[in-house]
Amino acid sequence: MEESNVSSKRVPSKLPTLPRSQYKDLTRPAKRALEQLELDLKWYLEDIGNRTVHHIKTRVKEYNSLLRKLQNGKYASVNEITDIAGMRIVVHGKTDVEAMVALFKGQEIRKDIEILENVCRKDESGYAAQQLVVRIRPSYKRSAFAVKIEVQIRTLAEDLFDTLSRTMWYKSIITIPRKSGDLIHTLMQKLREVDEIVDRLREEWEDAYAQTSVDSDITPHSFRRIVAELFHEEIAIDDAVEYVRFLRDRGVKLNKHLRFIFTSPEVRSKVNRLASLEPSTFGKRNCHELFIMIVCYPKIVELMESLKPGEGRDSK
Repeated sequence: MEESNVSSKRVPSKLPTLPRSQYKDLTRPAKRALEQLELDLKWYLEDIGNRTVHHIKTRVKEYNSLLRKLQNGKYASVNEITDIAGMRIVVHGKTDVEAMVALFKGQEIRKDIEILENVCRKDESGYAAQQLVVRIRPSYKRSAFAVKIEVQIRTLAEDLFDTLSRTMWYKSIITIPRKSGDLIHTLMQKLREVDEIVDRLREEWEDAYAQTSVDSDITPHSFRRIVAELFHEEIAIDDAVEYVRFLRDRGVKLNKHLRFIFTSPEVRSKVNRLASLEPSTFGKRNCHELFIMIVCYPKIVELMESLKPGEGRDSK
């Protein structure tokens, strides 16, 4: 399988071009990769209990836009452009950005993608987003060619600022009046405050969800809070995402189910034994994985059996 049929070169004196007749074949792998990534995101959000994403948009650069970028003097070939395919994920707050980045890190661990770039962009213009460039590996299901996708993950407040800037002053043909510049700066500051308030609200609500006895869904955030409360352990968001996907896939979907499993005497005694092992012999992450996979799994089965209508553990 191939990644490219054109090698990267230094920018030539003669600008590269792209015949319109080649555009469809060029963008076909990108469209398929975007559709696959969108489906992966849909399943991911089902797995973690979506209180995270507001909306997702995808796009493939149109021919004229791609040609203009190709001929701006910065690229030797079309293969150097990383945003032919683009995805924008708009989430509620900054902690949700972390949860979405965890998805892509998990896919990289499973060899589905390669993360080429992962940076937090904050421009003087006010633009802000977590920006990733991911390489979708070749697949017989999509194309023999690998695809690069630019992924922007940003909050609702950051998305509002970008929408207003593109509508009003971005690439304006007139100089921005000084008073308007001061107002834009004030808007930037206020929206950053909004992000901070949203994160504080999220923290309070997730604490409430984790504490309640009603049927509230497990999320990576509530999982972290319950583990911190019961075991005094801090779980990284990346790990919490994987644990929640494992548990929900096996039917453990509610916070009260998680408490049922974690507070059983059998599980607690095994956790204590695991905690007594030497850290140098048994890493923290390995301990967590063994805890979920071996210690808790019998309790998960027991819980699922008890929830089956009209069936008992001894039924044939």
